[in-house]
Amino acid sequence: MRWIPLITILSLGIILSGCGKDPEEVVEPAGVLIVLNKSDDTAYILDRETGEHLASVQTGYQPHEVAVSPDGKTAVITNYGTRNEPGNSLTVVDVKRAERVKNISLGEHTMPHGIQFLDDDRVIVTTEGNQTVVIVNLERETIEQVYMTEQRVSHMVAATPEGRRAFVPNIGSGNVTVLDLDAGIVETHIQTGEGAEGIAISPDGSEVWVTNRGANTVSIINTATLEIESELASPEFPIRAAFSPDGRHVLVTNARSGDITVFDAVNRVRVGVIRLDEIDELVEDDDRYFIDQFEGSPIPIGIVVGPDNRTAYVANTAADVVAVLDILTLAVLDLYRTGAQPDGIAWTHVRPEM
Repeated sequence: MRWIPLITILSLGIILSGCGKDPEEVVEPAGVLIVLNKSDDTAYILDRETGEHLASVQTGYQPHEVAVSPDGKTAVITNYGTRNEPGNSLTVVDVKRAERVKNISLGEHTMPHGIQFLDDDRVIVTTEGNQTVVIVNLERETIEQVYMTEQRVSHMVAATPEGRRAFVPNIGSGNVTVLDLDAGIVETHIQTGEGAEGIAISPDGSEVWVTNRGANTVSIINTATLEIESELASPEFPIRAAFSPDGRHVLVTNARSGDITVFDAVNRVRVGVIRLDEIDELVEDDDRYFIDQFEGSPIPIGIVVGPDNRTAYVANTAADVVAVLDILTLAVLDLYRTGAQPDGIAWTHVRPEM
């Protein structure tokens, strides 16, 4: 804390006094992490700073991704299921109460996966089972809009901040579908690379980063021109991407090599790699995703960057832990225990009232 001395201003005939906090000492809210455990059908709520397990919430079958509302009070979870037993619902969670509020059926739209809030009441969701993307009104529990991508495995989704466009990577087609949300149409498809899967949009909405897991590359798309402006390497099997809130860094999880690539988003260059050597206990379970393909990897997938722009959290599906990362020093700071097969992860400043 830095104290400002009393200052007498004779010309105004007043005396000002006060104290102010150094800009470098801004305190961010601790908040919580919401981590989805696919094998347990649960969402863990963990203290962001300590990893303490505050609560568990029952989800639908095999939850994959989670989005948090703009006010931080509501989390919505996609219940993907499996290819043999596809899910078709969303679980809505009241974060303060740490309770499931409702399940919303998506009817014929199966295998919901990627999700993002468009406003306080609506989410946009990919539904892999029938190559669609749907907009769901949470209050009314209705589907307001359906987009047919007609692409194979439409997986994640990222919408621009003003809500004009949304981008959907398609794993099987190796491209990104662009949705015009104002006009309610599929605008175009952009070929990015084999296995286009992860996606992150910059805080200012100017660019989208797409991870191409089969090509071991990241494509950067200008959201205004829809042109690919850069292509960066990120071996091996880049599967998710996340921006820091200030837009300065992008982190990419590499599932096969078991590490995280850190990029300078402004200059579009690789800063370094965070290795997860501290994770030395892997789970031997043949039913887990990629477990037979990526031997020896903790399989980092879901990732989110905290409000301090420096600390990141990555879910490791083969180790049942969230690794806490320091972006600037490229170090692993801590490991938080989760349920079985953690994947989707999000952060909110709202805490359960326990």
